[in-house]
Amino acid sequence: MNKRDFLKTTGAIALGSFLPSPMWAISNNKRLRTAHIGVSSMGMADLKSISSHKLVDVVALCDVDSNALKAANKMFPNAKTYKDYRVLLKEMKSEIDAVIVSTPDHTHAPASMLAMEYDKPVYCQKPLTHHVVEARAMRKMAEKKKLVTQMGIQVHSFYDYKLATLLIQSGIIGKVKTVHAWSPKNWGYDGPEPKGSDPVPDSLDWNLWLGTAAKRPYKNKIYQPGNWRKLLDYGCGTLGDMGVHIFDTPYNALQLDVPRTIKNNCRKPTGFGFPEHNIVTYEFPGTKYTADSLKWVWYDGSGAPSEHKDLILPNNEKLPGQGAMFVG
Repeated sequence: MNKRDFLKTTGAIALGSFLPSPMWAISNNKRLRTAHIGVSSMGMADLKSISSHKLVDVVALCDVDSNALKAANKMFPNAKTYKDYRVLLKEMKSEIDAVIVSTPDHTHAPASMLAMEYDKPVYCQKPLTHHVVEARAMRKMAEKKKLVTQMGIQVHSFYDYKLATLLIQSGIIGKVKTVHAWSPKNWGYDGPEPKGSDPVPDSLDWNLWLGTAAKRPYKNKIYQPGNWRKLLDYGCGTLGDMGVHIFDTPYNALQLDVPRTIKNNCRKPTGFGFPEHNIVTYEFPGTKYTADSLKWVWYDGSGAPSEHKDLILPNNEKLPGQGAMFVG
């Protein structure tokens, strides 16, 4: 099942855990008014999923791409439309009950923080932030304001992942000493930084798309749509995009905390794009479910994972395309 299909079938579950209890326990004549920042790609999937709940009213839509905004507005013609989330939140702060942020990664924290400053619960797509310090600031803000928040990692609630956690914690393979995790996706870029500029599409507000990132000339097919994931100023590479899903179950099952060390085997930094191939090795302090020290190895890029004796399955079975393996 792909992520979009999964979203469609788990809308009620995701929404149930996202809505603050005072809002969830509302009477039939009280509805939840949502504002959606970013309405293309995953933003559209989130919009469809959340709006499917019978007590939700979509009252505001925001996107820097007018084509995406028009498509969303056609679905919800009574919603007010904006291209600048700052204007939306300022003008509609008394007319919205919750905010959904589904933008490129570098705008997650700025939009979410501003929404929380207006005392709005926030559902933000993964990865939660572009930088760790932003995630810490968002947590502090949510705790200070006593706001319910949720990150868009719906597979956390999926049966298979819950079962894996229960099995590992039951001790079925004993103390875990190593975790291997991988994705052959390539959200990296080893090429040079592009030179020159191209005309900005009429539908795109390039300045608002850049947001808090450094000013940069527009280049066709380099940043938008989608390729921003490969670039340091906007995305988080394959590790940030897919690792956030694949790390979730092992990390929670083993009750891990901050790693002692992290080492990446990759090409030299360019200052522009993430490496296309990475082998990242973490060392974690032990927990009650692991050996005294836990080794965790992440592989990404075309051909991942690298060959390793731990990854040989019985009967010549093939590894799944993406996944994680516990070694006890």
